[in-house]
Amino acid sequence: MKPLDHLFRPIDIGTMEVRNRIMMAPLSTHWAPDDGHVTQQLIDFYEARAAGGVGLIVCEGASPDCDHPYWKRSLGLWSDDVVPSFRRLADAVHAHGAKLAVQLLHPGPDAHSHLKGLRPIGPSAIRCKTNGQISRELAADEIGRIVALFGEAARRAREAGCDAIHLHAAHAYGLLASFLSPLRNKRADAYGGSMEGRMKLVVDVMASMHERAGRDFPIIVRLSADEIVAGGQDLREVEMLAPLLVAAGASALEVSAGALPELDGRVIPYTGTALGLNSRLAAAIKAVVDVPVIVVGRINTPQIAGDILARGQADMVSMARALLADPAWPLKASRSTTTAFTVSPRRSSRAAITQTS
Repeated sequence: MKPLDHLFRPIDIGTMEVRNRIMMAPLSTHWAPDDGHVTQQLIDFYEARAAGGVGLIVCEGASPDCDHPYWKRSLGLWSDDVVPSFRRLADAVHAHGAKLAVQLLHPGPDAHSHLKGLRPIGPSAIRCKTNGQISRELAADEIGRIVALFGEAARRAREAGCDAIHLHAAHAYGLLASFLSPLRNKRADAYGGSMEGRMKLVVDVMASMHERAGRDFPIIVRLSADEIVAGGQDLREVEMLAPLLVAAGASALEVSAGALPELDGRVIPYTGTALGLNSRLAAAIKAVVDVPVIVVGRINTPQIAGDILARGQADMVSMARALLADPAWPLKASRSTTTAFTVSPRRSSRAAITQTS
């Protein structure tokens, strides 16, 4: 089998069958109103990528908590009122044969207090380098409410016709990843200390999502296989963590690396950095789990993507900027018979769009 052929084999993620091995990573467009609804502009944007042949689209981060939106003009799955707009998005994506997952991302300590006038929340009272604020440590009896919010958000996603949840727990960024990371979690109770304690919130969240949305609703968990910061999670710990997350109900794992903001250039690699730079980390995680492993990070040509899959380093590839530059990237790759391939330099919009961490 030629390397490019690997890109176009279908793959099962839990109960979801995806037509090929190409996933669109989440991007922040800031095209949503502050009430969290999906706009027609967003539907048009994602529909173009579905028509362009991508297998699975992960739409940008949606907070499950109306008190703590991800950012200005970002999506929210915090109310039943938003379900019809997400349903329109799912219908548009499905019309072209693609699948749709929603990234659930609670900003936690990285939230901005000026949006709602509330102090950011986190595992511990630490100064967050992304916003300069000291987060408020969540009391143990508050955590149950947060867990329930994630479960209800998953229920809404399923009711809207979405195919999966993409759970952000990477880069020591946002609420879940902050609990996972020893860089931010300094707790001494059941939600801190050991790896098992630090992962408890993620496990509880997945249990709540399964309870409210069904155990057959796939959950893809995004992880940093190595935070690459002294005192953070390293590959050795994540190799132990990954099978435990699968046992807790993860249908697939997406492998990234780095921590924010210390290594923002590793989380969203700059132009000129190594291509496919997380593929070796993905291979290490793939060796210890029995669910699909997805790799993200500077994968921008079919040849690079196909080679990663052909070498068995991952089961699926995730990309953002390549699909931003050219919505028809997958279709062009499927028609390619030589190694020659160019990506259109034209942007789909003048709006500022950044990769969701």
